[in-house]
Amino acid sequence: MKKILCTVLAFSLLMLCSCSEMSMPGTEQSVSSPEESLPSEPHQRQSGVFPNVNISTADWSSVFQRVGKSGLFVTEILGNYYFCLQSEDVPGQGIESTELLFDAATSKAISLSYPANFLRWTVGSGSSVVLQGRYLYEWRSYTSQFEESDEHDVKLTRVDGNTGKVEVVDEVKQVYPFVYLCSIDEERFLSYCVSQAPSDKAEYATLTVATVYHSDGTKQEIVREKYENDASWSNSEGILIERFAVKDGEIYGFGRRRISNEYKFFLYHYDETGKLLDTQAVSGFENIIGDEQPLELILIGDFIAYRTWESLTGFISKRTDNGTELVVGSGVDTDFFFAISDNYIFFIERNINDDATIKDEACPLYAIEVESGKIKAIDFPVPLETPYHVDFKALSNGDILVTYCDDGKYDPLKLIQFILPSEKLEVLFEAAE
Repeated sequence: MKKILCTVLAFSLLMLCSCSEMSMPGTEQSVSSPEESLPSEPHQRQSGVFPNVNISTADWSSVFQRVGKSGLFVTEILGNYYFCLQSEDVPGQGIESTELLFDAATSKAISLSYPANFLRWTVGSGSSVVLQGRYLYEWRSYTSQFEESDEHDVKLTRVDGNTGKVEVVDEVKQVYPFVYLCSIDEERFLSYCVSQAPSDKAEYATLTVATVYHSDGTKQEIVREKYENDASWSNSEGILIERFAVKDGEIYGFGRRRISNEYKFFLYHYDETGKLLDTQAVSGFENIIGDEQPLELILIGDFIAYRTWESLTGFISKRTDNGTELVVGSGVDTDFFFAISDNYIFFIERNINDDATIKDEACPLYAIEVESGKIKAIDFPVPLETPYHVDFKALSNGDILVTYCDDGKYDPLKLIQFILPSEKLEVLFEAAE
C-alpha cells in the first residue's frame, strides 16, 4: 500500500514522526488538537538549557551498526525484520512511500499483505506499540473524503512482523482521528483518545477515554474522564488527562487543572481496571511548560521527558521534594532528541542551526543514569563526513536508532541510519568518568 509523503510529513520524521497531527499525506485538511484550547501569547522560545559536564572519550568502533539501504527509512524492529518506508520521487506527485519489512541480514524485502480493497490511510497520531517483539499496532484514519463526513473512520491495525500480514483489530467512527498507544507489557497496551464533549458551563468539555487491549483481541474500557471550565475560565471541574504514560507497568494520566486562574499539573495513578489509586501534584511544572501542551510524554524514575505540541520544544524534568526541576530544555540555540532505555535517558543536541546549516562544534551524547540521577557525556564521532542529524529514537527492543543525511543537507531520499545497541551504549557510559 502506498501513500504520499508531503513536505510536512517528511519533516515530521525529522522531529518525532508526529507532526502528522498538523497535516498529513493524502489530504490538505488541517485538523486541530482536541485538547483544551489554552489562551496564551505567541510562543517565544528562550535560550536552551543543557548540562555542563565533562566529556569523556570512548571506543565507538563496534557500536555504530549501519542498517537499511538507500531509499529505506527504518521506523521499528519486528523480530528479525525492520519495519520500513521505501520511498521514491514520483514526477508530479512528490515523494511516494510504501511500507514493508526488511531483513538486514539478507537484504530481503517483504511486502505487506493488506485486506482486500483496503484504503490507504490519510491521517494518524504517529503513536504505535510492539507486542511480543512481533506485532506492530497503530491507529490510523482511513476516511477518504473529509468534506463528505463529519467523522473519521479510524482503524486499529496489526502488522505481523513474521509474515507481513496486516489485520484490522478494531475500528471506530469519531470526530478526532488521533488515538495514542502505550505499551503495558508483552500482552497488553493502553489506547486512548482526547476529544471535545458538550458542556453546560463553557463552550465545550474535554473527554478522555482509555481502553486496554489484549493480544488475544479482547478489550476493556477502563478510564472515562470529563473536564470542563466554569463560564469565566477561572476554575475547572473534573480531570483533564492530556497524555497517558506507563511506568513500571503502572498506568498514569498526566494533565492540568485550572485553579484560581492558574494551571496546576497532576499525575493520576490508575490500576489496570481504571480505579484511581492516587493523585499527585506536579508542583512547579507550570513554570517550565507554560501554556503549551505535551505532545509526547515519558515517565521513568523521577524524570519526565516530553516534547510540546505547539513548538515541538523538548524538555527533561525531574521531580524533587522541592518541586519540578528542569534538567534539559530546548531553546533558540538548542534542540535535542531523547531516547529511553531501562536504565538511562539518552539525549543529544541536534547539530543543525536554525538556518539549516551544520553547527561548527561537535555534539556529544549525554546519558542520565535514572537511579542515581548522575549525568555523563561522551564524544559522538558519527562515521560520516558531513552528518546532518535527522532523528534519534529508541526502538521497541531498547536499541537506539539514529538517522542522518550526508553532504551537509537534508534529503528524504538519502537517509543514512545506524543502530546503537543499548547494551553497548550502557557499557560505554558505565566506563565514562
